[in-house]
Amino acid sequence: MNILTAQGSVLLDGKEILGRKTPDIVRAGVAHIPQGRGTFPELSVIDNLEAGAFVRRDDEVRDDIDRWIEVFPVLGQRRDQLAGQLSGGEQQMLAVARALMSRPGLLLLDEPSLGLAPLITEQIFETFAEINAEQGTTMLVVEQNASLALSLAKTAYVLEAGEVALSGLADELKDDEGVRRAYLGY
Repeated sequence: MNILTAQGSVLLDGKEILGRKTPDIVRAGVAHIPQGRGTFPELSVIDNLEAGAFVRRDDEVRDDIDRWIEVFPVLGQRRDQLAGQLSGGEQQMLAVARALMSRPGLLLLDEPSLGLAPLITEQIFETFAEINAEQGTTMLVVEQNASLALSLAKTAYVLEAGEVALSGLADELKDDEGVRRAYLGY
């Protein structure tokens, strides 16, 4: 049974991915961090990270676990704790690290700042910027905090009622007087 139907085409590196099974899409280089974290609450922090690498067949999974624990030290401190027992910010860090364990070329982020303290949000967005700069990972970010999203983005689309109302370079949209008044509140 299909809950949603899709029409059209979704190309990734010139190859159709619409209609493909999730593991195949992950193998093609797509990772997703859903709104509301999306960790596996009944698994430990380490088990969540290992689950993020389920499509990989290389010997560097342990190195990547160590890397993300270094980026988010609290994950190392809670390595054996169940994900469902973590705070919201810790769960978001785990969701980010788990998604990055697949070494995606495209990272889909749905409201990554939702419900997070400003300092945690800042740390996570700094991590996104570093990943983009270091690894060239493309990110599609859906974020209601327009100022925050524009600070990370190169290209931006402003949606109203599901339609593209504005689009352009993020720096240009950020400096546009109409955008500032309507979406950024200043």
